[in-house]
Amino acid sequence: MKSKLALGLVQVGGKLSFYEDMQPQYYKDILRKAIRSGIRVFDSAYSYENADNLLYSVLKEQHVKREEYDITQKIMPLPTFIKKAETSLSRLNCDYFNTLLIHWPTKDERLLFSTFKSLEKLKTEEKCINIGVSNFPYELLKQVSSDFEVNVLERSYSLIWTKEIDKIIELSNEKNIKLYGYAPLGEGLLSGKYRDKSSLNDGRKNLWVFDHLSEFHSLLDMVEKLAIKYSTTMAEIALAFSRQGGFDRIFIGISKPYQLDIFSSTITLEEDEIITLKKLADKISSYNLTDNIYQHRW
Repeated sequence: MKSKLALGLVQVGGKLSFYEDMQPQYYKDILRKAIRSGIRVFDSAYSYENADNLLYSVLKEQHVKREEYDITQKIMPLPTFIKKAETSLSRLNCDYFNTLLIHWPTKDERLLFSTFKSLEKLKTEEKCINIGVSNFPYELLKQVSSDFEVNVLERSYSLIWTKEIDKIIELSNEKNIKLYGYAPLGEGLLSGKYRDKSSLNDGRKNLWVFDHLSEFHSLLDMVEKLAIKYSTTMAEIALAFSRQGGFDRIFIGISKPYQLDIFSSTITLEEDEIITLKKLADKISSYNLTDNIYQHRW
């Protein structure tokens, strides 16, 4: 199965992103090109600073009606969860989200419980269609999906991050949970441009892959070999791997207008190529001892 592609808005998330702060006007140009090319599915978050306002501004400018686009919104588990959801709806000038997710887990069980109750309340009030979680590891996903309604799990999935994915796919099939993936290009590390940390000047240089260069280079070499075979780029090979991973939707973050060209990629890898890549991906993923690509301690 090939996942549907959608646009992630994390690049306007300021310091939340690995990239330099992006000027709103520059990102509006990216959104204009995306919408003109037919993209109608977006992934945002309350913490992505200007994302909601910019998206609404361009949708209005391009005369896109609410029923014509799909928005996934993520909000941190806080006592103000409902207020933040309503603020975001106001920024987007709409009445509902297609999907509303808890952005990150919390170790505060009471807060997590109350946030799920807030999610359920917002769904009952028809302010969202689907509810769920983002960045929840397997064990926590298993626990909360037994106690609460979880329609969607959003998580990173790429050739540098496959951790727990087999168990998560099995659980999602059992519980009828849709899977949304993000960062299919490994935050740009799968493009082949960055083979060691000296070639980077942002937070990506601190990722664990650069502490295991032999395994990382083996992965990049295989991606490059397949790119030559298919007469395409390494980024398209990385995307093809994620698209064939059993997810319903894959979000791609864009920082330059020309990068939108990857949305037209039609590469399909053979089964044995997927197997080979996954073995290499599982190896590099295993070295990260945390439960997420960012090594975030929640």
